[in-house]
Amino acid sequence: MLHHSKKADIAFKLMEDRKGMRNLLFHLTAVVIYMDLLYEGEKYEQVVKCYEELDRSQKYKHLPLRNHMTLAMAALYKMNSQQALEKATELVQATYHNSKRITSPRTRAYAAALALNQNNPDLALEILKLSVESDFVQSLNTALKIIALSRLDQVDAAMELLDKYHVQTSISYDKPSKIFPDCIEALSEMVDRNDDPQIKQTFTDTKMDLEKAQLINNVSIFDKLCDTILNSRPDNEHIQNLQDKRGRQVRDHHRY
Repeated sequence: MLHHSKKADIAFKLMEDRKGMRNLLFHLTAVVIYMDLLYEGEKYEQVVKCYEELDRSQKYKHLPLRNHMTLAMAALYKMNSQQALEKATELVQATYHNSKRITSPRTRAYAAALALNQNNPDLALEILKLSVESDFVQSLNTALKIIALSRLDQVDAAMELLDKYHVQTSISYDKPSKIFPDCIEALSEMVDRNDDPQIKQTFTDTKMDLEKAQLINNVSIFDKLCDTILNSRPDNEHIQNLQDKRGRQVRDHHRY
């Protein structure tokens, strides 16, 4: 009800009432709704603190907190500071080393984008490599990887990913995926720093083909990340493992 009414301040007071309503409200589904309300109310520090409290809790140490972590990482992305990046890196790496937890692709996208915003493409790549992911063009992480590789002048790897978008110009797709303009800009700057005329020509031709096919997005990937928090529910295998271990299904019901 408070979420529907956008009453973040009232919800915060209730959750901080540690002798009263908090004990009733502090369970995973209620907390993720509460965190979402705080996020929409731009109370980003409280979102992160709430996640950290969950993460430290022995009660939830065996449970997947992907939805909660996605919100925490989105809040850190919004904060966009060096301190936020340090906290994001700490949380992502800690989760990576915890075999009971799984980070969602969107969680890693927020952390990597934050690293790019803080001019740290090396760290962005390191974060994106914390999970084995296919380089699908539908993935925001593929676009972020192109930007990071381009800024690091890893020409072959960046151009190889660009080609995954380019192949759509010669094959019919029902819903082709558009490359983000930030990728084109980063690639263009990389090519300008490169002395190989063949690389420059290949990029120019590819860019023209993408423009003709209308496959260049008009929305920045960094703006896209601010628009929505997509679904990142735990995968079925992980849920089954939890069922076998605890004798019951554990799943958060929310929209991430």
